[in-house]
Amino acid sequence: MEALHQKHCETCQLGAPVVTEEEANKLILAIPAWKKEFHDGVEKLTREFHFVEFRDAFRFSYKIAALAERENQHPTITTAWGKVTVYW
Repeated sequence: MEALHQKHCETCQLGAPVVTEEEANKLILAIPAWKKEFHDGVEKLTREFHFVEFRDAFRFSYKIAALAERENQHPTITTAWGKVTVYW
């Protein structure tokens, strides 16, 4: 299988193939720091990143936003003092 970090996101569209529960469980093993959780009533990948300085958390949030924009994705990014939480 191609390394996960070498793949690109596909924009979800009506009728697009859905990842099965079995496939999702295999894929989650490749990203052990991420969790599957419900956020706003939808199951999403979630991860918290911790920082000492707010400006570092903010810079990291910006990098995620730039990557997401290139991939045509729109995660929820919450930036707080010492922490960034991403819901993808």
